[in-house]
Amino acid sequence: MSFEAWLPIRKVAILIVSYNSYTELLACLSAVSRLAHRDHAIFICENGSTDSFQKLDAHLADSCSSVSVDTNDPIVGTARETHYRTVGGQDIWLLHAATNVGYAGGVNICVRAADRYFRWDAIWILNPDTHPEENALSALVKRGTSQPFAVIGSRLLFETSARIQMYGGYWRAWIARGKAIGLGNDRDFNPSTTDVERQQQFVSGAAFFASKPFVAAAGPMDEQYFLYNEDLDWCFHRGSLPLLYEHHAIVLHAHGTSIGSSEHAQMRSPLAIYLEERNKLIFTRKHYPLRYPLVVLICFALCHQYLLRGTWRGYSTAVRGWLAGLCGGIGRPDEKLMRQVFRTSASVKADLGRSSVGRT
Repeated sequence: MSFEAWLPIRKVAILIVSYNSYTELLACLSAVSRLAHRDHAIFICENGSTDSFQKLDAHLADSCSSVSVDTNDPIVGTARETHYRTVGGQDIWLLHAATNVGYAGGVNICVRAADRYFRWDAIWILNPDTHPEENALSALVKRGTSQPFAVIGSRLLFETSARIQMYGGYWRAWIARGKAIGLGNDRDFNPSTTDVERQQQFVSGAAFFASKPFVAAAGPMDEQYFLYNEDLDWCFHRGSLPLLYEHHAIVLHAHGTSIGSSEHAQMRSPLAIYLEERNKLIFTRKHYPLRYPLVVLICFALCHQYLLRGTWRGYSTAVRGWLAGLCGGIGRPDEKLMRQVFRTSASVKADLGRSSVGRT
């Protein structure tokens, strides 16, 4: 697309997918309310948790003005939707998914709602455990107006240490692992934007600023992953539109608090391990079919890293995820199977709930 045909970005739809993350979501909304760029609307998909939906609905009813909704024509995939307007004039749509449809499913519900209710130029997907700084969205809008793009990444920081989580990422196809660019850098280190954009192949779904032409060309986010790799997969459908990086868009991220995707092997939840191993094979089969046979063997060998780190449970769960990927497993894991992996029914339901929240 030529620059002459590229329209300025003004209206931004902020999309947040949550599951039972009421406390984190309130903190995220508080940060969003302080954004300097005011021409935005917020679309929240509560991914099947009735309790969290009701709490957030009550909170918004107390703090915002209510707007009527046509209940005869609901958004596909939702059981209920409510509409509020903040004191500052921003619209908030709260969408209750009929079931837990995973991260991609929640994003797709939000996009459908934004298409219907808001004339958006770009979407900004945020985790409920992220806190964008005041000028983050303004910086993204300014950068996105300057040239055609698919997705723009932010300076994503670990909230606890204020060190870099990633500027962007690239995919190491032979071992089916992503690599975070800038991981561990000091917050104020100033990287070469050109170098970041030359390396990056994907943007983290925790803070994912996407243009309307990209969303239209790429189509809905692929729901077969349920969690992990769908943001990577979406970036691989960008065509000729580039991935950009905006250093002045600063977003703090409480990484892994909602789904157990910790950097430490001993602290990772079984579901996070299972889905990561399964989805690496799904992604490779889809995008690197000629490499797939060898990658399958490499991924199995890499499952043994959990043994080297002293966690038998991690190893056995990784192998089960690898087997699921090998056998063509997709979508939300079967609860009966997960009960065998996790051993207790309670942890299955808790982890399957949390699964739709966080991004790496």
